Amino acid sequence: MQHEIVSTQTQVHGVVAGKVNTFADGAMDLVTGDAMCGGVVKDTKGSCLIGYSCRLGVCLIIEAELSSIYEGLLLAWSFSVCRLQVESDYLEAVRLVQNMIVVH
Repeated sequence: MQHEIVSTQTQVHGVVAGKVNTFADGAMDLVTGDAMCGGVVKDTKGSCLIGYSCRLGVCLIIEAELSSIYEGLLLAWSFSVCRLQVESDYLEAVRLVQNMIVVH
């Protein structure tokens, strides 16, 4: 799968305190099969910390949705976020992620 970050914007430096939300989404062109993913990471006040979008090439919609969640996690972690809530509109992707996470 081709993975190319198309654009990111950031205004944040250092560690982000408090709980952070990432809103992730994937999309696929039904004719060509080309997929994109993207989302936004917001702080507790709802202010945008960073937005992202990635061109994925030809893939399944579940891959686009999971890639979007993954990119949001990577970006949040790059700001040393400790408390993160991930939101997605694709239930199967959410279930797959929940089944992979082990809480200690």
